[in-house]
Amino acid sequence: MTKHLFENLAKLEAKKKGIEIEIELARHAVIIEMQKENVDTAKVNEIGTFTITVSKKWTYSDEVKVAEGNIKNLKKVEQETGIAKAEETPSLRFTPKKDDTSNDDTEHQVDNNISSGEQARA
Repeated sequence: MTKHLFENLAKLEAKKKGIEIEIELARHAVIIEMQKENVDTAKVNEIGTFTITVSKKWTYSDEVKVAEGNIKNLKKVEQETGIAKAEETPSLRFTPKKDDTSNDDTEHQVDNNISSGEQARA
């Protein structure tokens, strides 16, 4: 196996995490600015259009929660009895080595699906 492939992926995953945090901070700042200006859409020449959208998060009744639990149990029974069929897809999980100097005690795991035609042989 070629070590540099693994090192490269680990470095890219670390960069990705940092970039995702920067994006969220920038997104929040843009939303605050747009709200301050009382606009839902901002067209910025040569860049594009930024639009504040609203997402809904639903909270369901106990009746629906019970029904969801029943469905979950039925799915488990079908899995155990072989009625349900599983499709397996290879994926790669990367867990960075803990840095002894880091104050971050959380473990970061990344799952990336790999289609069968793109599997790398290291």
